[in-house]
Amino acid sequence: MTLLSQPFDPFVSSEESHELALRLAPEVKVALGLKRFATSQYVYHLERIVLNSFLTHSSNPDKCMGISRGKNYYDGKQDLYRNQSLSYTYMVKTLDALEKLGYLKLIQEGWIDLFSGGSETTRYRPEKALIALFDQYDVNHQSVAKQGMPLRLRGKKPRKTKTNKNPKGKLISYRPTKQTKLMAKNLTVINNALREADINLYVSNDEMNNLNAEMRNKHEEDPSKLPEVQFSRKWLYRVFNESFEKGGRFYGGFWQEIPSAYRSRLTIDHCITYEIDFSSLHAAILYIREGYKRENFLDPYQIWSEDGDTRKATKVAMNIMFNTTNRHAAVGAIEAAGYEAPKQCSNWLEALRAIEAYHEPIAHYFYANKGLEIQALDSQILEMIMLEMIEQKTVALPIHDSFVCKAGDLGLL
Repeated sequence: MTLLSQPFDPFVSSEESHELALRLAPEVKVALGLKRFATSQYVYHLERIVLNSFLTHSSNPDKCMGISRGKNYYDGKQDLYRNQSLSYTYMVKTLDALEKLGYLKLIQEGWIDLFSGGSETTRYRPEKALIALFDQYDVNHQSVAKQGMPLRLRGKKPRKTKTNKNPKGKLISYRPTKQTKLMAKNLTVINNALREADINLYVSNDEMNNLNAEMRNKHEEDPSKLPEVQFSRKWLYRVFNESFEKGGRFYGGFWQEIPSAYRSRLTIDHCITYEIDFSSLHAAILYIREGYKRENFLDPYQIWSEDGDTRKATKVAMNIMFNTTNRHAAVGAIEAAGYEAPKQCSNWLEALRAIEAYHEPIAHYFYANKGLEIQALDSQILEMIMLEMIEQKTVALPIHDSFVCKAGDLGLL
């Protein structure tokens, strides 16, 4: 039977887990038999181990915390995406001490197959003694903070394959610039505000079980998706593609991963919420750039009929047209996505020509591979909106091209 596991997050912390780490540090010193004891270092590692154990256990008691005990993982080549404050020696000694003290249980040792390249991290579960301390010290989801690099730069996305249906470009290290420092600073302001907000779901226990079951099914199809609601994920990071002039959308918040049917059940600071969808954002940006007003183009995807499926297919088609270099490549991508051409057209080639004619004022942006550059513009708009909402002493939750806000903030947003 495959072990359920959740990867260790080296960047999370909380005041409650820090207090618990201070409580455990003297016991760790005795268990290791050390006369000289670097308290601050052990407390730092304890805090992250304890908090990750809590987050794993609270999401599913049968789940394990997957954590590396490999020396190269901690002391190998360092980059922006690793917590350089973690040390192999302190991490391994702390894990061993907690196991010896009966706070952690080793479920499975880590392994690596040099021939196939396969590997698994070491798996632990918290013992009853540590679980009791979670309650005693009020370790909770709402107060979890996330440090680490908030800006991620990825290389070119590889093609989809049968074994990798949702490929991602490799993370690229970069030197911070004035531009990236400002974006990171703004994201810190946003994340601090989100951390202080109470972001929750108004659902019954049965509804939560159904919600988590639905998310687990999606996780099995795409392992990058969350397997259940993780309320501690109240932070955002931005992903750029190949350069900081492309992409830049906000990811990370648990509210982005729940099925859309449950978004109306989100609460912010115990208030009911509404979702505002800024639909057709990319087309709107381009029409405005060309000197048109919003009323001149209305719904850019409603070309043929009021049929919802046709509109969705048209929206996908236009997004692909913005992100490809020629018409035939766009047709191939649309057909590969499984969308049927509108009934008014004999095939997608005819449909694309119709879209080009309908949107003649912005047709020169089609097949120019400018989609990620347009996305960078809309991400700047989202950043400005979130910062302005914080100035007004409230928050808005981004979901790509929509926002969730308190009902009372609807007019402000």
